[in-house]
Amino acid sequence: MLTPACWPTDQQELLLHACFAPEEEARQALDACRDQLDSPTLDPVTGRLLSLLYHRWGNRLSERAYLAHVGIWRSNQRRFLMALAIARDLQRDGVDCLFLKGVALTAAHYRDPALRGMEDVDFLVRPQHVEGALQCLLRAGWIPEEGAGMAEILLRRRVRHAWQFHRGEDESCDLHWHPVVRCFSPSVASLFWDGARTAELLHRPILVPCPTDQLFHTCAHGLQWSWTPQIRWVPDSLTVLREPAAIDWDRLQQLAAHAAMNLRLHFALEYLRRRFDAPVPVAVIEHLRAAGANERREYQLLQKECPLGLADRLWWHLTNFQRIRRFDDEWSRGWWGKGFTQYVALFGGSENPLR
Repeated sequence: MLTPACWPTDQQELLLHACFAPEEEARQALDACRDQLDSPTLDPVTGRLLSLLYHRWGNRLSERAYLAHVGIWRSNQRRFLMALAIARDLQRDGVDCLFLKGVALTAAHYRDPALRGMEDVDFLVRPQHVEGALQCLLRAGWIPEEGAGMAEILLRRRVRHAWQFHRGEDESCDLHWHPVVRCFSPSVASLFWDGARTAELLHRPILVPCPTDQLFHTCAHGLQWSWTPQIRWVPDSLTVLREPAAIDWDRLQQLAAHAAMNLRLHFALEYLRRRFDAPVPVAVIEHLRAAGANERREYQLLQKECPLGLADRLWWHLTNFQRIRRFDDEWSRGWWGKGFTQYVALFGGSENPLR
């Protein structure tokens, strides 16, 4: 069943059809949702789509869409400059930097700084460069979330995929050592690095995932537990799929298998094909559906609305620990219960199931 957590509502789907559908269908969708666009109670999640709508329909829309378009452009200029400064500082310290999410999507696929808003800058570093990246960020004045010091972050990266930093009033960045949340497979990170491409951001070269890896990342990240609705994965995926020839479907299936996220990709791609006629091969969708029981139970959990109850929060961590344990030499060989207790202590934060 589709839930507000990561699936668009009927009205949001109309807006997305107005952005991405063929001309006549898009015009009909636009006419059907005009009242919604002018509503004073338009929710923030839907409001994020207005810039895409303005890009296609321009002056046929109200001033509200134009202001959303300009607002994203202005906000993104600051974040692009911030991203380039981070990449410059890391490069000086010999640390490779692969941008993810908003920066990568804008530079390589949207190719317009006013179409895709972002709240922070996400970037991936190689496992051996995490300590150097931390030192670089701390020297530049970035403050780690939870007030953690470098030693604590290095210790807790065993159970985390990334760490958030902030600086000033509205500057935020996420340092990743694994590209995808709840994915601790070193093979996935290696594939991201091996497939990295160069794109331009403000006329400067940056590293971004290849289109296949970007599609995988967008879908895998979007269809999961989150405090805020994650429907942005839909326009992101449709934008990447505007160049279907760039997608290596065998590679996508390989990523899904390594990450144990076959079912998540199945439902995402099936939805995109069914509701938006996205150019996804049926054979790929059917192949991804053949996932194990563990993936099915996890997927059902990740589709629940927030906040999760205590039992579901505990189950979230049990499945997360299982994911980590596969690739952790000590925990994979040791007693399961002892390892989980150590995991809980390391994970910490507000999502600790015992707090």
